[in-house]
Amino acid sequence: MSRSFVTVTLVSLLAGAGLAAPHIELNTRDKWVPCPSRQEYKDVVVSAPYYGDWVLANAIECTSGDQNNCEIVNGYSHTVTVEKSVSGSFTGGLDLGKIASAGFDAGFSYGWSTSDETAIGTTQICPTGGITCSAAAHPRLVKTTGKVRTQQYGRSDCTLGTDWSDFTVVAPSMVKIDDKTSKPEVGFDICMKTCYNTSGNFPDSCPDVQSGKIKIAYCPNYPPAGHYPWGNL
Repeated sequence: MSRSFVTVTLVSLLAGAGLAAPHIELNTRDKWVPCPSRQEYKDVVVSAPYYGDWVLANAIECTSGDQNNCEIVNGYSHTVTVEKSVSGSFTGGLDLGKIASAGFDAGFSYGWSTSDETAIGTTQICPTGGITCSAAAHPRLVKTTGKVRTQQYGRSDCTLGTDWSDFTVVAPSMVKIDDKTSKPEVGFDICMKTCYNTSGNFPDSCPDVQSGKIKIAYCPNYPPAGHYPWGNL
């Protein structure tokens, strides 16, 4: 007869006789209880905010006329994403809140967001002359580097973990508006997609841009590299 069967029978007999059942401790020796684990961070360094590459904003294009400019109206947007990378044996997801706290504890006061942030653009003016324009965004970023590992804790047999791995987080730089509000730091500017239109009504638009008479830069990735001699944003 097994121990568990005897225990159940004894409790049943005592209950039937009106007696209180004794306190029985559960035997957990043969049950596997997983070790708790946590992420640990060290050597956290936070860069000063810096400008990343110009990128095309989420804006509707416009084409100016011979005598009239056109507007990229305010309300368009650009979303700055958080980019994360880890090299080494660490395979878990980075805890951005812990990393930000570790940076502040280390004395870095630069503000950055632990999530993607969207900035709203202001109205931009496209110059006259048959110019097809859009808006470009210039996001300000903060880079945080350091080391991360996963380590077990809580019992003498909980000693496993990963080796220290290098991590990098590039995130939107945030500027404080008031005690409760911050916004991402993103600059916007007008940019040119093409300096002619399909009807050929503005044969001088490209030479005027090239000579500097019309002052505007090409949008990021417009035109194909090497197609024209003047620069992109």
